[in-house]
Amino acid sequence: IKGSRLQFRYNLNSLRIEEKDIWLSAIAIDDGQWHTVRVSRYGSAATLELDGGEGRRFNETFSFEGHQWLLVDKQEGVYAGGKAEYTGVRTFEVYADYQK
Repeated sequence: IKGSRLQFRYNLNSLRIEEKDIWLSAIAIDDGQWHTVRVSRYGSAATLELDGGEGRRFNETFSFEGHQWLLVDKQEGVYAGGKAEYTGVRTFEVYADYQK
């Protein structure tokens, strides 16, 4: 908490002293009430949520830098669109080609 505003600072690389930060600058949290804060980070992207994260209570960064990890389940693989389902093997016999 800095100046009544919520701030999250993080370092992407322990070899360099380079901090990133994300703020909730539009809302003060010095109102004497309890608040719930949620911080999520994936690679160099981060989200900061206050009390459910609606409207002014949400902020995010999308500054993807450097190498981003992608975890792939070796059994399931990666799908774009829908997941193909195996329905079995069938054979069809074609007697004549399509005619217009």
